[in-house]
Parts: sequence; structure tokens; C-alpha cells
Amino acid sequence: MWLVSSILIASCIAIFVYDLKYRAVYWWLYVLVFGGSLYVALQLSTVSVWKFHAMINICIILFQFIVLQVWYIVRVGRFEFLFRKAIGWGDILFLLCPVVLLPVPLFLYFLAGGLLLSLIIHTFALRFSAQYSKTVPLAGYLSIMYALLFVAHMFHIIPISYAAL
Repeated sequence: MWLVSSILIASCIAIFVYDLKYRAVYWWLYVLVFGGSLYVALQLSTVSVWKFHAMINICIILFQFIVLQVWYIVRVGRFEFLFRKAIGWGDILFLLCPVVLLPVPLFLYFLAGGLLLSLIIHTFALRFSAQYSKTVPLAGYLSIMYALLFVAHMFHIIPISYAAL
């Protein structure tokens, strides 16, 4: 379990560095984080409980993207596919990683807290750095949050548990 955890955390840190520095991340890093998350999730729960939480988390992400797409259409005034202009595919791929590991309540906390913290960090970065990109490296910011959450789980600070749900 420690080997998988170490690979997952190292991959999250690599995603953060590549997303911030190059605004491009190797696809296999997402596969490592997804695979590690799936492995840990299946170690922590039964398949049926895991599927239930994963499906609800996927529905939450889909609802979020549908609302965001409608808002984008209203803002722009015409239909433009949101994923071509505003959201990178890396952000979407990364969001699939916590979907498979976290139980629904923890996923909601992670998603809300991660998006809010990403907004705050990026606002400060834009304010104090003239060379900083105007696009938000969301996968990078969320990957650090995910790595911290996973470290907290490893040291029994924040349990990732399906039992109490």
C-alpha cells in the first residue's frame, strides 16, 4: 500500500509542476493517479459500495459541467463547446481521479474546497506576478490538494472511509 501511495503522491506533485511550468501534463501521470486511486478505493471498500459512490461523484461532475456549459453559453451569447475554450482536458482527466477514491461527502468537500483554494491561489498569483498565465492550472492546484488529502489519510488525520456512510 505504501508503494502505491508513494507513486500516487509523486504523480500528483509531477502534475502540479508540469501544469504550472509548461501548462501541459503527460497523460500517463493521470493514469498513474487514477490507477492508484482505484486500487486504494477497492482496498477500502467493497465493489458495490465503491460503484455507488463513484456513480454519484460522476453525476456531481456532470451536473457541474452542464451548469458551467449553460453559464458559458449565456455569457458568450452563442453555443461554444466549453472544453475547446475554457476547460482543458487535463482538468477533466484529473477530476476523474478523486471521483473513484473519495466517498461522496468527502468528494464534495474536496471539490468545493479545491476549487475555492484554486481561485484564491490563482488570484494572488495574478496579482503579484506579471509573468503568470491568465489561464488557471486547475489540475495542478487540485493535484496538490489531492496529494495533501492522501497524505492526511495515510497518517490517519482524515480517514477515507466508506463504513460510516
